Parts: sequence; structure tokens; C-alpha cells
Amino acid sequence: MTLIVTTQASRKALQARLFPDGIPRLWCPTLTHFRAAREPDAVRIRAHLSVLARNVGGILVPGSTGEGWEMNDADIRVLLGIVADAAAKSGVRVLIGVLKTRVVEMLACLDAMAEFRAHPAVAGFTICPPTGAALTQTEIADALRQVLARGWPTALYQLPQVTQNAMRAETVAALAAEFQNFILFKDTSGADCVAQSGSEFGGVFMVRCGTELPSSAKFWNASGPRIAKGLRRRARLQRQGHRRAARQGRRVMARHKTLGSQRVEAPLGARPSNG
Repeated sequence: MTLIVTTQASRKALQARLFPDGIPRLWCPTLTHFRAAREPDAVRIRAHLSVLARNVGGILVPGSTGEGWEMNDADIRVLLGIVADAAAKSGVRVLIGVLKTRVVEMLACLDAMAEFRAHPAVAGFTICPPTGAALTQTEIADALRQVLARGWPTALYQLPQVTQNAMRAETVAALAAEFQNFILFKDTSGADCVAQSGSEFGGVFMVRCGTELPSSAKFWNASGPRIAKGLRRRARLQRQGHRRAARQGRRVMARHKTLGSQRVEAPLGARPSNG
């Protein structure tokens, strides 16, 4: 019990250092705009971020909307070279997406991102369990332990649509009790089973991705600026107890559903992005 309490206190101190203004309530997996194959469009990326920053306090780069799973480590470094400085100027916190299917690839990516660990905009890394429908909870936990043991601030990402497996609440709780650098848990399963399990996670920040957005929820958000603005308003209304207005806001957001993560409102003319 003493170890758990110590881990929780250390995690709280780490979160306070990484997020001196508090952990953002809205997070966004960004899109990467390209000028050509493997050539990010820095102008559009910076413009997109400047618009998102009006409503979003944290971003996942590269994002899980597609390209994050396709980029190699060199590609990610090029992208971060553009995004990190722009995020620092905009006051947006960055989680580096280490979206790999095998632990060995995750560890190699962490090493490759060494130059960005001390960047003022970077809060840490985001990882998913390794891919495999047959993996047991013990195997998933042991794999994630290898990454968490590096000691870098880390968010665990529940993404069964890609990994073909899911972390159970007891697995997440065990990792939270063991690693103070496990700072955030993001669930895209749609079920929120971990957050709603009633288990103790020692202050791990729960990021939830649901349509109902209970008043206690913290959540991730699509990268369209209109979506971000609407979600920010809904969160504010719910915190203030305006349930009816929040429900109305949800209906408005539903009408924008097709915007998804492809809608970009950046004052750059009509030239489309290939990203």
C-alpha cells in the first residue's frame, strides 16, 4: 500500500510539472499535411495547428488517424521538427505518437526521438499494446512494462480496432501501481470499460472518447477545428450543469459529423492537402 501511495504522489508531481496549467480537457490526434510523398507541408501544418490551438490544449503527433501507423522514425522526426516549435508558440502540449505493432519497434522509436524529449512542448509519449488478438493480459502487461520501464512520461492508448486486443481494468491498474510515469490512459474502444470499472488507477488521467461525455469525462477529439470548438463548448456546459444545452450541442455536433478529421479551416486558399 505504501508503494502505491508513493507512486500516486510521484505521478501527481510529474503531471503538475508536465502540465503546470492543468492537464488539457481536449486532446486532438492531428492530421499530417503533405506537399509530396514523405514531405510534410510545414505551412499548412502550422496553419492547422494555429486554428486548433484556439480550442485544443494537447495534441497527439503523429496522429492515430492513419499516418501515425505508416510513418517510419525518420518521418516522425521530420514532422516533430515542424510541429514541436509551433506547438510551443501556441501553448499546446504534445504527446509523441509511438504507434508501432511490436515492442521492439516501440523501443527503437523511443530511442530515435531522444532529441525531442526535452523540448518544452513535449509532455511525453503515447503507446498502444502490441498487435495480436491472441495476446493474454499477462503478455500485454509484460510488453507495456518494457516501454514504461524506460521511465519517460507515457500515455497508454486503448485502440482495439487496430491492436485486436484490449487492456482490462486490472491490467491498467497494475501498471498504474507500478509505474509513476504512466500519466494518462486514452480509450477509443467506445465502451469505456476501464474508466467505468470502479478500479483505482492512482491518479492516471482518464481520456475518454464517447458521444455522451459525462461531466467527469476527459476526452480526445477529432482534428477538425469546428469539431474542437463544439466539443469545448459542450464540456464547458456540462461542467456548469447545463445538461439540456449540452444535449442540444450534441445534436449540432452530429450535423457536423461528416467533417470528421478531414475538415481543415486554415487561411491558405483552395489548394487541397494530400494528408
